[in-house]
Amino acid sequence: MKDIIKLLEEVSPKLDTYDARFMSKLETMLAILRTSGIISSTRTARYGRWHQLLAGALVLAYDEQEDLFVSTRSAGKLHAAGITTRLTQWLDALCEREYLITQSPSKKAEGRLSLSDFLSLYLADSRVDA
Repeated sequence: MKDIIKLLEEVSPKLDTYDARFMSKLETMLAILRTSGIISSTRTARYGRWHQLLAGALVLAYDEQEDLFVSTRSAGKLHAAGITTRLTQWLDALCEREYLITQSPSKKAEGRLSLSDFLSLYLADSRVDA
């Protein structure tokens, strides 16, 4: 289980290198997030890098067979870590649509989060791994 902040930090340098397999999965994940309305397709100029980091963190969690861990929902702590405060909203939306499975009774992105079978299926698709 990896903290979401750590995953975001780990994926950042991967976005600047060209790994065809990783980038293909990243584009698939971005398409899922955009078409489901979790992230806006019209805000790419403002949040595009954050959208890539979120999608990349999900791909990295899948590749490493790790669950995500949300250690804080505090906007102040996220801001202090250099992370957009929209992250919590995006993770909540993923939990709401059951793309991430949460143990929280409120169905919010708190504590341990697991990738859904739906996301795992798309990431395991052989066309993406090619």
